[in-house]
Amino acid sequence: MTNSDGDKFGFGPPWSQSGPGNWPKILQAGRGNIKPIILQALSEKPMHGYEVIQHFAKRSGGHWRPSPGSVYPTLRKLESEGSIIAKDIDGKTEYHVTAKGRRLADEQSTVNPWEGIKHPDLLAKIGPVMREFMPLMHKLAIDGSKADAEQAVTILEEAIIKLKSLRKEIKYKEKK
Repeated sequence: MTNSDGDKFGFGPPWSQSGPGNWPKILQAGRGNIKPIILQALSEKPMHGYEVIQHFAKRSGGHWRPSPGSVYPTLRKLESEGSIIAKDIDGKTEYHVTAKGRRLADEQSTVNPWEGIKHPDLLAKIGPVMREFMPLMHKLAIDGSKADAEQAVTILEEAIIKLKSLRKEIKYKEKK
């Protein structure tokens, strides 16, 4: 994956560790915790691996696009567990949910990973900004001067203060 400058980067999504308690469930998922939502997606219709990736990108408003390095191993794991089967259709491997996988998906159906996303259009804007931001910070840490790095930290701290203030205002408005 590359940013608009063509720099390669391999950072996971910003929510891959643990997000604030009020973030939507999809944004709280830890790394490797995509088996239930893959099963739910494949329960809707059979898909090949790339379609699964596109499905999540679309459902999250473009904000979350899992990497092939997380989707394909998970698909293989689900297949080895007997939750899905892979079928060769027109030269592509298409994944189908088995009865066992459907039961597991039904058990998880009370967990809607897309719940709580009020503004998917906003998430679609945040995703590209974050994909641009992380490699830029990485490059600054590697190539930038100490003064540049300190200035970047100051900018980030100011942005965090402003965002926290905005969040408090939103919570205050919700209480009224």
